[in-house]
Amino acid sequence: MRRRTAIAIAAAAALVAALGAFGAPRAGELVQNGGFEAGGFTGWIHGAGNTSGQYNTAWADHSVVLDYPFAGSYSALLGFKYTAQRANRFGYMYQDVAIPTNISRATLFFKFRQQGYDGLQYDPFRAEIRNTSNTILATVVTFAFTEWNDQFKDSGWLDDNNVSPAGYNMTSYAGSTVRLYFRQDNLTDNLYETWVFVDDVSVVYKKFVDLAVDGNGDDLFGNIGTGAGGTSIRSSEAGQTAVYQLDIENEGLDADTYNLTMTPPAGWSVSVRYNGATYAFPWATPTIPAGSKIQAEVLVTVPAGQSTGGFSTIVNAVSRTYANRYDSVRLTTNVIPARHGVDLAIDANGL
Repeated sequence: MRRRTAIAIAAAAALVAALGAFGAPRAGELVQNGGFEAGGFTGWIHGAGNTSGQYNTAWADHSVVLDYPFAGSYSALLGFKYTAQRANRFGYMYQDVAIPTNISRATLFFKFRQQGYDGLQYDPFRAEIRNTSNTILATVVTFAFTEWNDQFKDSGWLDDNNVSPAGYNMTSYAGSTVRLYFRQDNLTDNLYETWVFVDDVSVVYKKFVDLAVDGNGDDLFGNIGTGAGGTSIRSSEAGQTAVYQLDIENEGLDADTYNLTMTPPAGWSVSVRYNGATYAFPWATPTIPAGSKIQAEVLVTVPAGQSTGGFSTIVNAVSRTYANRYDSVRLTTNVIPARHGVDLAIDANGL
């Protein structure tokens, strides 16, 4: 009988996978096709190799399949479900991800499910952070069944019973391009197939302050004056006021307060309303605790006699302590002719 040495799940501080389904794309998302819903490996490099450094695509499974998705229709399959196992071979996939600079944090999430007949050190699944030269920077997960027998086993989709719900912290890689590397090994002998499904791979980054207008712009970020961090379009007649809801979120790790400035069309009047009081721009927010947000309203008044057309007001938020913490959103007002008749609006939009 072969002697087996148990292989443990990697240290809890390094072990991570996703909680919940990420069926819809996230703002601030850095992984392309992380749910494999393109029906293939778009955005990914994949293949098979052996521990001697040779590669042959026929040596292991590396495909996108309908077999066992965690969410949606597809997941990635690595290992030896359909391909005959051979000693010291593996199936792999990876994607290179550029982590932006000037972020408060970046977090890796994913789901995996191992099935098969082997265990212990013979057939581990590995998830690693590598550099683009393939040097291992960190091991996120090393997993294999603890049983030594050759009976079929199924880990199920690993979740908060096995991994950290907070995700794996990638913030230290800000400003670098790193490789998200996944691999299912068959080591030592030609016995007992084992394979793994991987789904919902996600790296989400956050910056220090995040503006959203009328719900648009969560984890989208714009440089000062660009309005690229979110947008909302409302309609108004000349002489009337369009009201936009503005969320100001502190995504940093410490309490902060922000100066709000705006750039309106020439001759327009813009103010901010918070806690029942109305203030002129520039306006300093109250102190916002880390991880919290406040809501205000931006009141954009169209001058009487204004011609019809679309007009933009840019609103910026900049930390009063750190000049590198900022966001910018665009409030577009469509000036329409005065009409007397039926007018539909949905969620207050469409006046």
